[in-house]
Amino acid sequence: MGLRERQVSPFDQVFSLVFAILMLFTVALLLLSFPAGFYAVFGPGSGLEPWSSTARLFLLVGPFEVVLPIVANVGAYFIFLNLLYLAMFVYLFTLPRSPLSAIAASFGEGLGAFATSPLFLSAISISFLIFTASWIDAFAPVSGPSTSLLGLANAPLVEEFGFRVLMIGVVAALFSLRLPWKGIAGVLWRPSSGYSGDGAGGAVRIAAIVMLFVSSLVFGAAHVLSGWNFDKIFEATYGGVVLGYLYIRYGFAFAVLAHWGIDYFDTVYAYLGQTAFGVPVTAQPEFFLQGVVDLDMVRLMGLASFLLVVYLGLKRLQARSKASEVHKGEAEGSAFGI
Repeated sequence: MGLRERQVSPFDQVFSLVFAILMLFTVALLLLSFPAGFYAVFGPGSGLEPWSSTARLFLLVGPFEVVLPIVANVGAYFIFLNLLYLAMFVYLFTLPRSPLSAIAASFGEGLGAFATSPLFLSAISISFLIFTASWIDAFAPVSGPSTSLLGLANAPLVEEFGFRVLMIGVVAALFSLRLPWKGIAGVLWRPSSGYSGDGAGGAVRIAAIVMLFVSSLVFGAAHVLSGWNFDKIFEATYGGVVLGYLYIRYGFAFAVLAHWGIDYFDTVYAYLGQTAFGVPVTAQPEFFLQGVVDLDMVRLMGLASFLLVVYLGLKRLQARSKASEVHKGEAEGSAFGI
């Protein structure tokens, strides 16, 4: 039975409505974090001097920091980073299917339709990662060096390039040299684009999977070496696996935005509270907008995204199992001349 013929029960439609409301609320919080961040840095109560401060830029090659001969104005660089992340969200919005189309389709196709919208899939990835990482942190609490809002904005781009593109994408691209240069560039952007089903494609897949786990272990160790307590290795290694999976399957933009979500978005409203109302970033109770984000990411959208990912994963395993049984039956029938 095709998707268009499938009938979704009223109970499932209620779930779709609730999930749509949570999704739209979460996307609104994600987008509002951009002006919140600008005010937190450039507002009169920030205590910062972004236009008169400079920072030397650097890249990461795995765990190794390579300082670039570039000194950037802090304010200008912060604006550049935020415009880049906003452009990535706009890029996802332009891809099929549109968010509103996904919501409409969910009432006929089920909750899985939400994951067919790239923008919604990015929000689901952010919520899933924050939710699951919060549980790891609950059992293995982490502590480490304090980071400025600029540092939190810089980390997603620099670390995804250093740990995912250079450690996974480049290795996968080396097994894709048979492709034209556009195909190799496509593998660097999204390694799964190199899977072709032939011997070389299989090698790309194996290389990407191996490097996924290698880079994740290095990612976890690098956090400990940079000053975090040892328990950080569990959360960071797990985060590396999730971010690496997103990079391999969906592309660089998905991995960067998911990383941006857990580093920058999960904290930016606390910095807004500090600048606008003098509420310290680490204050308890926290600034109310930061409390709204935590409520949404951990108890509402976070839990809903986790359950959706588990549900879709089980459905995929079920579909593969059925396909394997059909293939086995066809092979047996062929063997008996049926």
